[in-house]
Amino acid sequence: MTEVIVKHITFGKGFVIFQDDKYIKIKFEDEEIGEKIFIYPDAFFKFIAYDDENLQKEITEKLSIIKQKRDEADEKARIEEERLEAEEKARIKAILLKNANTKSKVKHH
Repeated sequence: MTEVIVKHITFGKGFVIFQDDKYIKIKFEDEEIGEKIFIYPDAFFKFIAYDDENLQKEITEKLSIIKQKRDEADEKARIEEERLEAEEKARIKAILLKNANTKSKVKHH
């Protein structure tokens, strides 16, 4: 989607000169800024917006889906981490109980 106008919160207006599934390259009107490469579509979360309302609506929907998937993945990772921590605590508790029982048996002999 080249030559589409975008707005960056810091660099101002520019237009897309390259875009693929991972990156978007923008040439800004301010020649001192020149061309910049951003991670696509992540840059649209906070820094970049399309000037065209329809394109912005499309990217907003795409970002919403991405955010939902990331949130779901984060939740799964959190649950897995809690499960692993619980297993580790149970393992440590079992070792401590075994050691306590071993010491108790040694004292009785």
